[in-house]
Amino acid sequence: MEDSHVANIPLQDSRWQLWYQDLFDPETPRQLESQGQGLEKGLIALWLHHLRDSVMRNGQPGFALFNLWFMEEKRSIRIQSCGTGMAKLKQWVLQPDPVFDPSASGKPNQQLLEKIVQAHCQLIAQGLEEEEICQMAAQSQTQEAFVESLSCI
Repeated sequence: MEDSHVANIPLQDSRWQLWYQDLFDPETPRQLESQGQGLEKGLIALWLHHLRDSVMRNGQPGFALFNLWFMEEKRSIRIQSCGTGMAKLKQWVLQPDPVFDPSASGKPNQQLLEKIVQAHCQLIAQGLEEEEICQMAAQSQTQEAFVESLSCI
């Protein structure tokens, strides 16, 4: 881990902005989606937007890109992983999607989302990205097995 990573680790009270970029139309300017304070709150917003809008149901990347910008630290965090693990995370966190299942509530699995964010915070503190979370999801047969594997981070 480089010293620059240690100096740029966002804190629990760090101010952030969540930015959106349309990848389908590169001429569209970036847009500020939301802003707030706190690493975990920012990561929750990032993961929700990423899973809803940046990942297709099969885990492939969509046409939206989000990044979480921490102003004081001058650090950007993006979720870049895709594939089987991300498809499972999308399914587990978003549960039935109301677009495809009109009886679904559309509410995310907040408990699972918080566990993912806590693991992501641990990885950030180690100077790592979210890839390990996605790999664990890909290797897990069930949501319960995935949650158990997160405790190893």
